[in-house]
Amino acid sequence: MSTQKIAVIGTLQAGKTTLVKNIAKETISFIEKSTIGAQLYIFKKGNLRIEIWDTSGAENFLPLLFCLYQGTTFVWIVFDSNSYESFDFAKLMVEQLRSNQQDYAIGEIFFIANNFNGQQSVFLSDIGNYCKNKSILLFEINAIQLQSLNILTDYLNNQNTNKSTTIISKATITAPDWAPDHSAKRCWSCSIEFTFANRKHHCRNCGKIFCRKCTSNRMSLEKFGFSSPVRVCDFCFQRKKDNEKESESIIKI
Repeated sequence: MSTQKIAVIGTLQAGKTTLVKNIAKETISFIEKSTIGAQLYIFKKGNLRIEIWDTSGAENFLPLLFCLYQGTTFVWIVFDSNSYESFDFAKLMVEQLRSNQQDYAIGEIFFIANNFNGQQSVFLSDIGNYCKNKSILLFEINAIQLQSLNILTDYLNNQNTNKSTTIISKATITAPDWAPDHSAKRCWSCSIEFTFANRKHHCRNCGKIFCRKCTSNRMSLEKFGFSSPVRVCDFCFQRKKDNEKESESIIKI
């Protein structure tokens, strides 16, 4: 059985403990109590044994945590996707970790932009550009949504089985920026007006804003790192189906 050791770091109130406990226990709940120092979680996912160190975001604990990074498979840097301060801390941790990466045998570093409120980050493009420049894999997730957690566990399982075709390439494709909420008063497909009851939803493929009815379809977007089905608009869903039919017809010829 393969073992993956993961260290989870980030600022206070970034959602690290909620993320780790929900993955380890396969439950969905919000954890308000912060971790003091560090806590180890060990669990199995299929043929994979996972060891996750949940660490404190308090500054006085940070110098003591480098011993936990030694020999890690991954270091998850978790931050609030709607907080510049949290993002700045994440960038600082990247510089510190990479300056010690060889000495401590630190594994691959990637960002987890945690989005508790379900709203698109107002500076997601800045996050994406930083990750491109630093060759860091980025996951935008919600730690209290099972679908988001499945994206992370799928990644771990795919790494374990060497299914590289289902993993997003750090150097190539990133998801398009979401259209700002204020840019749309009506659904971009059916033109129905948005209200408190008729909320806005973003298509994960094109980034445009639609109503719930026009984003009722789900599909995997492996090119963006989403191996589990995510919300897409009717147009993107139909276009993918048409492309698949066209590919099948070419193969048959």
